[in-house]
Amino acid sequence: MSSLPINGLDLTVGLILLISALLAFMRGFVQETLSIGAWIGATFGALYGVRYAHPFARKIIPLDWAADAAATVVLFLAILFVLSIVTNMVARTVKGSALNPLDRSLGFLFGLVRGAVILSVALIIANWLMKTDERPEWMHSAKTLPLLEDGADILKSLIPHSFQRAEDAAKDAAAKVDQAAEMKRTLDRLTAPVPVSPGEKGEKSDKAAPADGGAPASGIDDLIGKKVQEIDAKSPPNDGAK
Repeated sequence: MSSLPINGLDLTVGLILLISALLAFMRGFVQETLSIGAWIGATFGALYGVRYAHPFARKIIPLDWAADAAATVVLFLAILFVLSIVTNMVARTVKGSALNPLDRSLGFLFGLVRGAVILSVALIIANWLMKTDERPEWMHSAKTLPLLEDGADILKSLIPHSFQRAEDAAKDAAAKVDQAAEMKRTLDRLTAPVPVSPGEKGEKSDKAAPADGGAPASGIDDLIGKKVQEIDAKSPPNDGAK
């Protein structure tokens, strides 16, 4: 594998793109797009219509939060079921017409785009979990990495600025946490006691610090001696007693 011009990441990218494209080719462009629209429609329908289902659900389930959750799920599944039936009916009509070859060709292209979006989102998540310099070597050496980075940049440009500011704030907070952790590790190293051998322990016990927390006795003697020498050097020479 190391002698090949591609690595495991390149093979994974190609496999995901191929599977996505083949699935969309078999289902067709119309069915793929309408299926996504059905999920989106069911989501918005459940969010905006659930308030009308709350009274009925709360009559059956005593817990309000459980009734609201059950009403949301049931409404979502009901809307998705109806929209899926409509999607299949339209897709069968298109497949049985002269538009079937065009529908499959557009489906193949749609599958490639969908796979690229999935991979770009995966790279964005990976960038959240690790820094660029922390990427493994197989990721750096992948030939498809520049393409994935371009796709991730395109997706980020489509995100509203409010979300981008939130992302920057989260990254700054993570950086500050890392700095604080590094400072704590540095402080722990500086304040950690130096290990000594048993023989040195006996010698250091004679030079232990006084009870009041001051400097060791030998250090105080050295300091007093230096001060006396400085005073003698500054004092005028003695001419003798008068």
